[in-house]
Amino acid sequence: MSTFPAGHILTSADMDTITPVGVGAWTSFTPTLVQSVAVTKTTVQASYMKIGRLCVVNYYLSVTGAGTAANVVQLGLPLASNSVAFAGVGSGMIFDSSVSTFYSGTAIIDTATTVKFAPNAVGNYLGAGSFTAGLASGDIVSAFIAYQTTT
Repeated sequence: MSTFPAGHILTSADMDTITPVGVGAWTSFTPTLVQSVAVTKTTVQASYMKIGRLCVVNYYLSVTGAGTAANVVQLGLPLASNSVAFAGVGSGMIFDSSVSTFYSGTAIIDTATTVKFAPNAVGNYLGAGSFTAGLASGDIVSAFIAYQTTT
C-alpha cells in the first residue's frame, strides 16, 4: 500500500500505485432500451466506469424505432446491481421530438439489470406517467447514474 505525505498532490503515476492500471477506465457498452418492446436506437454514447463495486454510467441514446405508449421506459445496466429495487441512483431524461419537450426524472433501480425514471409525480414512471407517448424516431434518452454492483 502506498503512503504519501500530508499535502501531497496525487499524480496519475501515484494513482496507479493505489489502484491497478485500468481500474476506473471508461468502457463502452450497448445498453438495451425497452418500452414494452425492444426499441431500436443509435448508441451515441454509453459507457461505464467501475471502481471496486461502484459503477458510474453515462447514456445518450438516439431513438430510431418505436416503443409502446403508456409503458415504462427502461434502460439496461452494464453490470448487475446490488442496490435495493427502487433506490434512486441518478437522473435521466427523455426528449420527445414530436412536441420538442424534455421529461426528466430520478433514475431508479428496477431490477438487477434495469433502471427506469420516476418524475416528481408519485407512483408514475416516465412512459406510464407524465410522459405517456411511445418513444419514436428522433427522440433522445439520456441518463447519468451511479450504483453498487454485485461484485
